[in-house]
Amino acid sequence: MSIELDLLSALRGLAPPNTPADANEFTVTADGQTFEVVYQGGSSSSLTLQASYDRAAKKVVSSDGASYRTKGAPLRAARPLGITLRREDADDVEAKEMRIATEFQTGDPSFDRAVYVDSPTTDPKVLSAVLDEDTRAAVRALLALDIPAVSIDDEGMVRIRLTGFLSTTPAKERGPRMVAAFAALLASLPPVIPTGAEPPKRASLTGLNILTLIVMSVLPIIYLVGLFGAFGLTEPGSEDGETVLKDGQGGVALVAFVGGTIAANVLGAIARLIARPRVLAQLRGGSDSHRRIGTVLLLIYVWVGLIGFLAGSAGTLWLETRP
Repeated sequence: MSIELDLLSALRGLAPPNTPADANEFTVTADGQTFEVVYQGGSSSSLTLQASYDRAAKKVVSSDGASYRTKGAPLRAARPLGITLRREDADDVEAKEMRIATEFQTGDPSFDRAVYVDSPTTDPKVLSAVLDEDTRAAVRALLALDIPAVSIDDEGMVRIRLTGFLSTTPAKERGPRMVAAFAALLASLPPVIPTGAEPPKRASLTGLNILTLIVMSVLPIIYLVGLFGAFGLTEPGSEDGETVLKDGQGGVALVAFVGGTIAANVLGAIARLIARPRVLAQLRGGSDSHRRIGTVLLLIYVWVGLIGFLAGSAGTLWLETRP
């Protein structure tokens, strides 16, 4: 079997006895915590362990009296908390050193060096209560098993998700250790009562990223075909509706493409350079600022570059074909 199916098999072995041998969705119970395992096969396979935050959280949060909440009372905060925990990388460190990104520090040096806390929740009292010693230990255990990220209160769910299955830990060992660490994570979470306040929101760039990918995959090709036709470089092919370059026009078409590519890169780079100070001023300061800034600057580069490509290829072709 493959690595992912070996891991799935190991998890199925921890499910209730009546679980079908080929089940892709089932529950697992460990240390009093019950959660779902969801596997999706195919070319974009994934494996998810998830549970409701509110069903899992049982621990009563206490306070030394310095906190804003009454001793022994559940934590109160805007929901969802939206906490994502992942390995801290060199980009994270650089962004913090340059004061582009601001990350919550738990006060546990080993955890703070190894794990990056990404969350729109910025209240240190809330984050300290959620990321206590037990939670930190469970998160470290999960990341050590090559889990890319741990999500806490992601729209009310606690979740880990694998889309790549390579690991130095054998699947038969990895499955039980994942289950134990995830159960420990669930057991460590404090109950959180929503205050009713709107949680901090981040504008999603997903739609724009998808649109950019679609446009960049299709528009330049359609434009070049139309442009070459407008300049008389094409003729009907042997098949119905087919358009091909005329004999001897391949070099001209290539020069137009190269000219457009050069213009795209030059204009895109200039636009990114001009926009960078303003983008930094608008987006810096959050835990995900460096990644969002990078994405926005890349989108500016690509879209302005597209304009440069359209203009540059047309201008180059005009210069190449003028009498």
